Amino acid sequence: MSMQDSRNYEKDNPDIPMVWMFSGQGAQYFHMCKTFYFENPNFRYWMDHLDMIIARKRGYSVIDVVFDPGSTKSDIFDKTIDTHPALFMFQFALAKTLNELGFPDPDFLLGSSLGEFVAAAYADACSPEQMIIDLIDQASLLETHCPAGGMMVIIDEIASFDYPFIQENSELAGRNFDGSYVISGTDDNLGKISKKLKEMDILYQQLPVSLGFHSSLMDDARLPFLSQFDDDNYGAPAIPIISCCQGIEKTVNHYSKMHFWNIIRKPIDFQGCFEKFHSSHPKAIYIDLSPSGTMSTFVKYNLSTTGSEVIPLMSPFGEPEERIKEAIRWMSSM
Repeated sequence: MSMQDSRNYEKDNPDIPMVWMFSGQGAQYFHMCKTFYFENPNFRYWMDHLDMIIARKRGYSVIDVVFDPGSTKSDIFDKTIDTHPALFMFQFALAKTLNELGFPDPDFLLGSSLGEFVAAAYADACSPEQMIIDLIDQASLLETHCPAGGMMVIIDEIASFDYPFIQENSELAGRNFDGSYVISGTDDNLGKISKKLKEMDILYQQLPVSLGFHSSLMDDARLPFLSQFDDDNYGAPAIPIISCCQGIEKTVNHYSKMHFWNIIRKPIDFQGCFEKFHSSHPKAIYIDLSPSGTMSTFVKYNLSTTGSEVIPLMSPFGEPEERIKEAIRWMSSM
């Protein structure tokens, strides 16, 4: 179904919701949205606004790190103290830019891992200024208290996690769709797994992260995290947020530091979450604001019926400008 067809269908059937999606660690890369940053004043305003807060706290610009002329898109960008705020500010700035270009607020926000922090700030459960500070502090705590580790996407059925060489050397950190799941582990153990996967011709991808998120490798940061953050900074979201934490498809009524901790620590079950949402909303419009377009890929592989529209706005191979223009043309022709 084309964009025009799906919007006409939505106009005649107001129960078709629009869902904006935000992703977590692993979607980032150097020079993401660089051209868009210099050409779009709305996007640049929000990026600069958040970057000034980071610079006052950390003493340097995250924008300068992301746009480092000495780095390329293929270089590994995995330093948590930089990737945490970078993922937040890029996705939040893009969401605000969509508003300023005429997009209406979505009916739902879907956040996966760190993407739920973006969704919470966009939905006014917390100010973006407070959230970017909390994410910097969070990244510092994680780097201080957690052992080094990593994450790996395995392109195979979830049953392969039961192979002893995988199960004994890692923890299940997430499910994306049938044929794709995520594990976390130490670098040594992930190295053992990758060697065996190569021997078995099973595809995998090492994610650009330096910590084993969504696993027991996070546990040493639990008490420092809960003691440092204040529940009073968080409230009820103004837009329903679908949490992917543990596959719980639900509207979050109120955010707390314990819920945010669970987002970091518990497995992310995008597949289970999406299946529950899709069963209630078999036709929807999904707009992916993640830097790599990974969320739209997950949705496409999970869709069991036709009639939904999936629109990625960013990718490592192009700027969001044309995708946004296409979506605006689509909406204006309603």
